[in-house]
Parts: sequence; C-alpha cells; structure tokens
Amino acid sequence: MMNQNYSRLNPYLAKIIERVPLCSIDSGKEIYHIVIDIKGSGISYEVGDCLAILPSNHPERVQKVLSVLGLRETDRLIDTRANEDVDAIELFSKRLNINDCPLALVKKAAESSTDEDLLAIAQDKQQVKELDLVLFLERCGIGSLTAQDVADLLRPMMPRFYSIASSMDVVGEEVHLTVALGKCVIDGIKRHGVCTDYLCHQAPVERPELPVYLHPHRGFTLPENPETPIIMVGPGTGIAPFRGFMQQRERRASHHKHWLFFGDWTKKSHYYYSDYWENLSSKGMLKLDLAFSRDQEEKIYVQHLMRQNGRELVDWLREGAYFYVCGNASKMAKDVDLALHQVLEDHGNLTAEEARAYVKQMRADKRYLRDVY
Repeated sequence: MMNQNYSRLNPYLAKIIERVPLCSIDSGKEIYHIVIDIKGSGISYEVGDCLAILPSNHPERVQKVLSVLGLRETDRLIDTRANEDVDAIELFSKRLNINDCPLALVKKAAESSTDEDLLAIAQDKQQVKELDLVLFLERCGIGSLTAQDVADLLRPMMPRFYSIASSMDVVGEEVHLTVALGKCVIDGIKRHGVCTDYLCHQAPVERPELPVYLHPHRGFTLPENPETPIIMVGPGTGIAPFRGFMQQRERRASHHKHWLFFGDWTKKSHYYYSDYWENLSSKGMLKLDLAFSRDQEEKIYVQHLMRQNGRELVDWLREGAYFYVCGNASKMAKDVDLALHQVLEDHGNLTAEEARAYVKQMRADKRYLRDVY
C-alpha cells in the first residue's frame, strides 16, 4: 500500500472500533487501548511511527464560548487562516484552540476596558499563560471586540501525535494507540487534555469521524538486522511503540535478545498489556524488568533497575544492542540518560568523559533512539 497525501489540512476520516480501559477507574489514572480502523485509506506505517490526531473541543466548552460571544451555531464567521466562510460551531469545535488564552487577545480586550483586574492581567505574561479561555471570557468579557476579532486572535487547533502501539504485520489495516487521559486543575476546576479527552471520551465509536494522518518517525524504528539485540525503556504509556516492536519481531520469527524496562504506579492496576509481556517472557523472547513505584515503601523507577542490571546492560550494548527510550521528556528521559552514563562508568570501566563519548557515538550510530514528549 502507498500512503495517500493526508495531512493536517487534508486528514483521513478514520473510525474508532474499540476503546478499552487498561486500568480501573479508581486506580487514579485513565489509560485506554484504542483501535482505529484505517481500512481502504492507503495508509501504511512502520513500527515506531506516530499517528496525528486532529481533535474536537469538548461540546460543553464550545457552547460556553458561543454563548459569551453571542453566537448561534449557524452564524457565519471567517476562518482567516483558510480564508473560508464557516459555521461558528465548525470554527470553535474543530478549527480553533479554545483552551489557551493568547496574550494578544487579552491585550486587545484590555485596550477598551476600564476593568482594573483585566488591565493588570494584560501586563502579566505568566498569568496570561495560566489563563483558561472560557473562564477569562466569562469573567472579563471581550470589551469592544467582535466575535470575529476573537476568532482571529485565537490559535489554530493543532494535531497531537501518538506513538503507534501495533505492527501492520499483526493487525493489518488498524492502528492501535495507548492513551492516558490528561488531567489538570485550573482555578479549582478539573480539566482534561483536549485530544486525550476526545479520544478517551468524546470521539464516537464505529463512525468514520476521526481526522488522522500518518506522522513517520524515521529516527525511531527497529534495526534493519532482525537479530540485533534491542533494549527498550518505556514506563507508563511510553510502552506503546515497544508493543509494535515486539509484535513485528515475533511475527518475523526474531528470537534474539529483547529487553524491556517498564514501570508505573502499581503492578495490580498499571501493568499495561501484562499478558502479552508475560507470554513473551515465558517463551524466552523477552527479558523483563518491572518497576512499580507504589508497591513498596521505597520508590523504584526504571533507572534504578538499569543500575541494578548494569553489568549485563553494558554487555548487551557491547554486543551492539540498540537502546530505545519512550515517554516523559522532562524527568524520566533525563534520569534514564544519567543512569546509562553511570552504568557505563561503573560496569564498563570508563571514565565520565569516556562514557559521554561512548553515548555520543551511540547517538551518531543511531543506536540510542528516543521518542520523548
């Protein structure tokens, strides 16, 4: 199959055919296994690729924005980026980001206002960054701005990228995703991530209404030689691409060395795809090291297991193993990188400078690959 020319401006309308929770609702997290039907699309992906999703805003939030702006769903506005006349419901549901509050909008609203709070907010960039658009509009209004002015000042809805958790060798014309519902609190109000809420709660099942396109990730794929050992570090939903990796390796009868470091809160509630990993392990296809941070008094994370297995880890690297990391960029990926350098020093008989040079060469050889976000 050849990939069609799908993009942000021309997405394929796919269909969610399965949405299964991977942990109980009382576990403190909402993680879903989502199966998307791409039959007939011509989309062909490799393991390690990402799927781009174009979400819709939550209907309740859209209605609040329309109400504040005095709009009916069928009122017509200009999508200035597309130079297109569209219904208000289309514009605020699918084309504009109605969560963040742009500084330009706050400043414009403040220009014609005598509200001291609004004037003060407009001078505080950090406070503007933390503003919720709906709360801002409800509290401060839009001054002399028109609904079209507000639409012009809002940012466009951008795609979100999700690591594909499957191999076409096994699932055919489907894409599997592992999605965690994003949660935060703003001004005491619980909020969900726009795209994760759309995928986990709002997007209809069995209807071709999910706008998607392929986002290839050429820098995060399996070695060409199927016998090359691989080491995978993927806590939480970072596990996703490695499910695809192992599906492909298993289907292509690669019984060489595969090592997975996985972790989350608890083994009982947060061991995603556990039956699959345990089955591979029992067949001798996968070396498995698990870190569940809340199952004991002392917190244990994947980087601790790397250090505990440092000698064997260095042996694998010296055999030419590829080292993959997927997941949180701000903390986990940095801690894993530090642990990698440390085990090379402690068990590879390298100085700190030599360990840095070794890791640098791994990157240059494309043996140290990361998909972090």
